[in-house]
Amino acid sequence: MVLGIIIILIPVCFVGCFNPRVGDVRSSKTTDFGHYDWFVSKKLKESAALFPIALSSQCQVSAYSYRYTCALLGDPGFYINVTIAYDNEESFNKEQLRIIKNSVSCLKVEEDKWLYLGYDLGQNIDLFFDNKIYDGLFFWMETVKANETSREITYSISLWWDYMEKDDIVMEIAKTVKILQSQQAVL
Repeated sequence: MVLGIIIILIPVCFVGCFNPRVGDVRSSKTTDFGHYDWFVSKKLKESAALFPIALSSQCQVSAYSYRYTCALLGDPGFYINVTIAYDNEESFNKEQLRIIKNSVSCLKVEEDKWLYLGYDLGQNIDLFFDNKIYDGLFFWMETVKANETSREITYSISLWWDYMEKDDIVMEIAKTVKILQSQQAVL
């Protein structure tokens, strides 16, 4: 019996030690911004075109939402939604220029509000909304909403598998991607 338990625990320990961390972590504390596990940090460095990896001293996090989830045998997913308020027009404009330079497309939605699409895998975002599950399908989504009047920028980024529960934040990110892809607004 003890041998059977050991045989069962060895693969579980192996998976838990070498793959992305198993579990579900959520945070809305603004002080948690930038504190991610190695998997999320690696994905942000590899693939994020618009998301700020570090903050300058001329801005502060005003809203934050983070979720990381991973099943026992893999398929880690996460989203980060953060709003950053810039202290002055110069720092806001500098950041907006960086975003424009790295965007795939943009769309002016109001006189002082812009949407930007980051790294685009060319995915058919309609598959995200069709209520079907596709084996091995994940969505990398990255959007930015900039408000020139309030000098706030909301960055949203997500790696989400098709079969995972689609909560409100992930749905909002996907809807923004769909708007930007359908407009095909190129910089």
